[in-house]
Amino acid sequence: MSAVPAVGALAVDTVRDQLGEYCGERAGRWSLRPVGAGKKWTTDPANVQPTTVEMQTWVFAHLRAHPDHLSYAEVIERPWVMKPEGLT
Repeated sequence: MSAVPAVGALAVDTVRDQLGEYCGERAGRWSLRPVGAGKKWTTDPANVQPTTVEMQTWVFAHLRAHPDHLSYAEVIERPWVMKPEGLT
């Protein structure tokens, strides 16, 4: 990802294969956290890709429809949840 995203923007950490919210930059590393809540992690900006509008729409719609799912991290751990193509 070449441009620094806005704080709160969704991005995919390709090393962890995890979606996160951008929290900021420190010492050349980007801080992300699971969507909704969870422990932050840091990653090299070269390992971060922007999300598609479709992915963002699906994630937020799913979290609104299932308030018991606290975050995207919890959503992907539930095997009965159907995810759209391209969302791993």
